[in-house]
Amino acid sequence: MLRPRLHERALLAVGTMAFSLFTVAAVMMPAATRYRADLYGALSPLGWVAFAIAVICGCLIIFTSIRRGSRYWLSGTTVMMGSYAVFFWLPVARGYVLFATPLSDSLIHLGIVRDVLSSGSIPDVIYPASHLLIALLASITDIKLTLFQPLVGYLFTLLLVLGILVSARRLLRSHTAGLYALLAGLPLLYASYHVVILPWFYTLTMFPIILYVADRWLTDRGDHRPYVMLFVFMTAIAFYHPMMCLLIAGLLVSYWGYLRLESWVPGQMDLSRRSVGPLVFLLLFPLAVITQWHLGLPRMQSRIGTILLAFQQGDQSAASFAGQAGQTSYTVSELLWEYLVLRWGPTVVYMGVGGLLLLAVCYRIWHRRTTIADRRIAALYLASFMTAIAALVVLRTRNPVRAVRFVLLIVVYLIALAFWNRHRIDSKLERWDSRVIVHSLLAIIVVVALLASGITYRGDAHLTETTIDGTTWHLEHQNGESITLAHRMARNIDIYQDGYREGRFNERVFTRYNATHQLPKHLGYDENETIATTLSDRRYLVTKYSDTQWYRSQPRSRYSELLFYNRSDAAALADDPAANRLYNNGDFDVWLAGG
Repeated sequence: MLRPRLHERALLAVGTMAFSLFTVAAVMMPAATRYRADLYGALSPLGWVAFAIAVICGCLIIFTSIRRGSRYWLSGTTVMMGSYAVFFWLPVARGYVLFATPLSDSLIHLGIVRDVLSSGSIPDVIYPASHLLIALLASITDIKLTLFQPLVGYLFTLLLVLGILVSARRLLRSHTAGLYALLAGLPLLYASYHVVILPWFYTLTMFPIILYVADRWLTDRGDHRPYVMLFVFMTAIAFYHPMMCLLIAGLLVSYWGYLRLESWVPGQMDLSRRSVGPLVFLLLFPLAVITQWHLGLPRMQSRIGTILLAFQQGDQSAASFAGQAGQTSYTVSELLWEYLVLRWGPTVVYMGVGGLLLLAVCYRIWHRRTTIADRRIAALYLASFMTAIAALVVLRTRNPVRAVRFVLLIVVYLIALAFWNRHRIDSKLERWDSRVIVHSLLAIIVVVALLASGITYRGDAHLTETTIDGTTWHLEHQNGESITLAHRMARNIDIYQDGYREGRFNERVFTRYNATHQLPKHLGYDENETIATTLSDRRYLVTKYSDTQWYRSQPRSRYSELLFYNRSDAAALADDPAANRLYNNGDFDVWLAGG
């Protein structure tokens, strides 16, 4: 191990101090007594400056240690992942019950986990592995169930980072290249998906390890252990997320096909020594198992019908989603800022960089100056790009981040490849073009790391204790004869409270898609003087303090568009003799009103 230079020691000292300050600021952050629309504003500016310094120092430590061949990259990675650990814990430190709205899928997943803990049996859902994992951790640790959202998210993020390091070392055949991939993979590229419960994201974090095992099996002669490992991984992820399993299987088949084509080129080694038979069995057997599991579920036939109906009627794609956004009161600059920066910023930057680097690789392929690693990464990029096209066109994915989920990972390898090629050609950065390329890539990684951390927590996405308590009371006391009208509520929170098994899935108290279950705008007082005139039948009404506040996290020009009802409307309901308040905890009210 080389003795670190003074500036490496200084970077480590500054990064450690910044990490410590950020931790202290997080601990001292005041707990939210009511719904607050912005988590970032709760932490002191000094705390965020300390976090930014820790991230920058961590990246610089990793970069300088790679250039010098020292092991200080371990210290830099520790500073980064330690800062991320505190960052993931911020909603808990703020006192939120859960970083999720009442519309979030995390509530459904936690409701399923509650079923597992209460019944002790495997849930009848299409991907039970995530729920079984959280249930197992909950039974072992006996800590609050909602704490597993940031904890499990952080553990899978750590798995993703380590998987990128291991797989890049294998694919690029260089430990140094693997460290560059580690550096490029440290930003939270998937932003808010890291901090919520999403089985498809958990499956995605396993892809680099699966790629490592698949490459070992496809290119190493006489070693059958990777085959067994790959078989176990593919079977496991089929129960984490079947669609992701199918997409990963397609990527692996594409990678095997490229290796076969490469072996036919005169003068090239036969790197794909495995026949297609074991590969087909390896990929199709887990899919057959999970298909048999799915068809045995009581709800699967109705879901298949729903999917077919969506294909017949046409679902909203990402393009139509963006078109709807353009029809709102966003100005052009606000629209670009909202989507290209605040929602998809890391994806836009990395996809742009990946496109430029792919052009450079194609240029070298055209002039026959490429290495095996260049061609393999280019082939993986092409396969993942075709997967993205399938997600947008066939699966009609609305969110482009989910569509290009695999492409983003392959871009990490492209960045590592660009670093590594410069390192081989000019290890001391004596040429001006090497300095420009390397330092530009480093700056992009730092900027994306800061940007991704700055957009991870949406301002309107958290649950308070009052919302949970009020929902619990209403679900226990409503009689089921009168429907419930609410705003920004869904059956997700029903499932979180009552479990996934209890009651029929489509018969829940709250719903976001049925117009007859939504509160009238301004609670009807913009058109009528009393709620009895607005409602013809007796209805439960649920009003929340958060309903009058959440829109404040949006651009000011959209306030009038997003404001559904305000505190004046809620006060008018309180003074209306036709409305009977059944429950109140300060921030959550339940009323019985109507004809």
